[in-house]
Amino acid sequence: MRKIHRYYVKTIHDDFGNIDAELLTGRQARNLGYYNDYYHTTDEHDIYVDGFDSKQEAKTFMYEATEEQEGY
Repeated sequence: MRKIHRYYVKTIHDDFGNIDAELLTGRQARNLGYYNDYYHTTDEHDIYVDGFDSKQEAKTFMYEATEEQEGY
């Protein structure tokens, strides 16, 4: 059985190195069929979903993921 998290971050990575991140509640993620360590790839992008127990952890992860694309 998978652990259910309170928050999830969905990151979308495109072929050009762009990263978009979205904060989801546990309910939103479950309604979309997402879970911790979810991964899906298409011809245009890759989707990753990571679960977090606190909103602050999720926001920090989002910040670091999007900062990465800016080359900081």
